[in-house]
Amino acid sequence: MNKCDCCEKLITKRRPGLECSKCEKIVHASQACTNLSTKQIAALRNADSLEWTCKECQRYTSIRRSYIIPEEEE
Repeated sequence: MNKCDCCEKLITKRRPGLECSKCEKIVHASQACTNLSTKQIAALRNADSLEWTCKECQRYTSIRRSYIIPEEEE
């Protein structure tokens, strides 16, 4: 059985986990272990196309933006 990398308690059906899409770390899908809001956790649970990245991996991953504004008009 997997243990939460945050609180070190077991991941169970009653207390499911989230897996980091970068390092595969597993933590409980709770506000305490992920620092996400309940709405964000619900969105991850209900959408197949969303991924979660742990705080450690976020520190070492460059931030990409989808919204692009050109610096000068052409």
